[in-house]
Amino acid sequence: MIQSKTSFLYALAALAVGVAPLDAQAIDSAAPATVTVDPSLAKRGENLWRKHHCAQCHTFGKGALIGPDLRGVAHRRTVVWLRQWLRETDRMLQSDSTAILLLATFGGVRMPTHGLSWSEVEELVHFITRENEHGAGR
Repeated sequence: MIQSKTSFLYALAALAVGVAPLDAQAIDSAAPATVTVDPSLAKRGENLWRKHHCAQCHTFGKGALIGPDLRGVAHRRTVVWLRQWLRETDRMLQSDSTAILLLATFGGVRMPTHGLSWSEVEELVHFITRENEHGAGR
C-alpha cells in the first residue's frame, strides 16, 4: 500500500515512463545524504563544478535551468544515490526510476556522463553539500 502522497506521485510517474516504481516504504524511509563537509574536498569539487560547466544547467536556490535546482538535493536523495548518479549517469537512466523520472521531467535532456573518478565524485558531493548548507546561489 502506498504510504504518502509523495510515494504515490513517484509510483505514478514511474509507471507513466514505463519503469517499475520503487517500493513506497523505501521512498519514504530513504535517509537523506549526510556528509560532514571537508573544506578541501569541497574546494576541489567547486573547481570540478566550474571545469564541467555545471552552472549552465544547475543552480542552488535560483530555480531549475536545463536541469534541476540542487537546493535541498542533499535532503531529497541519499548520498549513495548521489554518488552513483554522478559516476554512472547513463546506467542509472536505464534502471533507476528516480533518474528516469528526472529525465522525463526535464524533457528528455540527459545529464552528460563526465567520466568522473570516485574521488572526483566525492569532491562534488562535498561541494554540493557545502552549497546546500551555506545557501549559496550559483
